[in-house]
Amino acid sequence: MQKHIVIIIVLLLLAGQVSASYHAETEAQICNNSTGEVMEKVNNELFTISVCDNIKVFKEFSYCYGVEKGDMVFFDSNPDDCEMNGFTVMRNDVQCGVLCQ
Repeated sequence: MQKHIVIIIVLLLLAGQVSASYHAETEAQICNNSTGEVMEKVNNELFTISVCDNIKVFKEFSYCYGVEKGDMVFFDSNPDDCEMNGFTVMRNDVQCGVLCQ
């Protein structure tokens, strides 16, 4: 009888570890669409930015200097549902106004 209780306790502990591991992996996969990485820029006018592994194209509508390939940016609003947006470059706090394509 004691042997069965020990086995049950061990199985419950293992199940808890598997559940915690799955939860940690799921949280790591959640995407934050308020940030992105600049993949390319063309003459400070067109930017391709990776947001949650989706490439999005933005066209500047205000001067946007100081943005480089590889820069991480914070968006002012959701880049998935916009006509106009803005972003701030994390590296140097440059702010840009862009049109969503």
